[in-house]
Amino acid sequence: MATIQKLYEVCKVSLSTNGPLSSEAVDSICAVLARPAKIIRDGEMSAPCGTMVIHPTDGGNIHAFKAITPCAILDILSPPYSSEDGRHCSYFRRCQKADPSGILSNRSKGSEIVWLEEHQPPNKFVIKRDLYTGPPLNL
Repeated sequence: MATIQKLYEVCKVSLSTNGPLSSEAVDSICAVLARPAKIIRDGEMSAPCGTMVIHPTDGGNIHAFKAITPCAILDILSPPYSSEDGRHCSYFRRCQKADPSGILSNRSKGSEIVWLEEHQPPNKFVIKRDLYTGPPLNL
């Protein structure tokens, strides 16, 4: 069944009740919208460390940072996000269910796959944006 049809069917069932949505209904809708992502690298980095460069053509540009100690992260995006030019900025979190849609159930276990669902970051999440004016980058 096509994803849009599956989403329609889940929404039709989930939204047909009176009152607020149950957590199970929200989980059902999110499971349809979840998408798989292959983990390219998962590890800790300590200063001093080299630069890590990721490209969409090398497996993606979805990344997460978790500070173990106080730190600053310089995340250079080139070209920068631009909704007008089709380069949207989205935030994701791992789905609670390991394989919500069943799509990958018969695939090989060659690399780790996680399921991501789009969500809004918390209000305390802060990003400072600025234009990079440093030397040219040769990536």
